[in-house]
Amino acid sequence: MDNLRGDGVADFAVEARTGPLFARSRFEVALAVAIEADDHDLWGGAGPIVFVPLGERIRLEASVMLGGYGEGEWGNDLGSEFPMFRSQLGVSVAVAPGWWLGLAANHKSNASTAIDNPGVESVLLVLAHRF
Repeated sequence: MDNLRGDGVADFAVEARTGPLFARSRFEVALAVAIEADDHDLWGGAGPIVFVPLGERIRLEASVMLGGYGEGEWGNDLGSEFPMFRSQLGVSVAVAPGWWLGLAANHKSNASTAIDNPGVESVLLVLAHRF
């Protein structure tokens, strides 16, 4: 893993989600597309996202997305550019009608589809709005 940067960098992500495609009393499933970038790398992908309510105002969010990865000149060598998977787990709280604030952690790797399979993790402050 000596090919990975050990320093922390600012990470920014934008995600667009559909309304629930499948819903039960305990969870909802939607689809999402996302782009995530830091000052060296770029990842983009799509996949399912699951919401699990933990009361009236709190929910868990989990997603697994398939995408592609571009390593910048000083970026993280993750072993390949495609496929690159991102798994993410988060928790958010409703702060106003249609607005959610939360925290998420994700892991990106090629899931052993290449000879080398290092990964990289991100922690994100999430602000979501339902349109």
